[in-house]
Amino acid sequence: MIKALLVDDEPRALKTLQLTLEKHCPEVEILGTANNIVNAFKIIIEKSIDLIFLDISMPNGSGLDLQEKIKEMDVKVIFTTAHKEHAISALRLDAIDYLLKPIDKSELKNAINRYFNLKQTHKSTKADKAQSRLTIHTQEGVNIIDLSDILYVESDKNYSIFHLANNDCQIASKPLGTYEDQLKKLGFFRIHRSCIVNLNQISKIKRGKSCLAVLKNNVELEISKSKKDQLLEALNNF
Repeated sequence: MIKALLVDDEPRALKTLQLTLEKHCPEVEILGTANNIVNAFKIIIEKSIDLIFLDISMPNGSGLDLQEKIKEMDVKVIFTTAHKEHAISALRLDAIDYLLKPIDKSELKNAINRYFNLKQTHKSTKADKAQSRLTIHTQEGVNIIDLSDILYVESDKNYSIFHLANNDCQIASKPLGTYEDQLKKLGFFRIHRSCIVNLNQISKIKRGKSCLAVLKNNVELEISKSKKDQLLEALNNF
């Protein structure tokens, strides 16, 4: 459900919008109404509002003033107004939409769909960002590493040594197996019982007395016989 606030200084317009939302947009839960931006801001803070349906011309400050005030908050705005001359200013303030009164129910539904699409994109972006980093526990505390910086991870008994692109090493106070499942989903492969490598860092496979993964920085890592074919398949599918 979308937690919504309706803001308009005209009681009739406020009631009409409320009835339209209740009838045609059941995904919107109206948590409050306000007839000026001062009261509106109080409700936003108290009730963790997701979306505001906001008039522009009101006493004690305009809807544009409120939009400017909340621009750093996780609250979105759909402007509902009779004044089309403010459209450019409203959209520059990152409004979801700008609906002219009398509000068409189809345009209202489209605006709400845009809100859902924006939230989904935001969630996907956050998920992608979370998957691009790894949190490890060290003796000094907790470190966050960009996955692209990890060349390979080496086992050292109950510890794991993360070898990084800047020639740095970070020692995690957990065994290698702790990270295997997570890293496997993110482009890493366990080439040996004591080593997990970043597939992006492998430049070639060297055959000889033993099979070696050669990294872009020319480090050579031994591949166990039982892992060679699986590694080649992983590289082909990567």
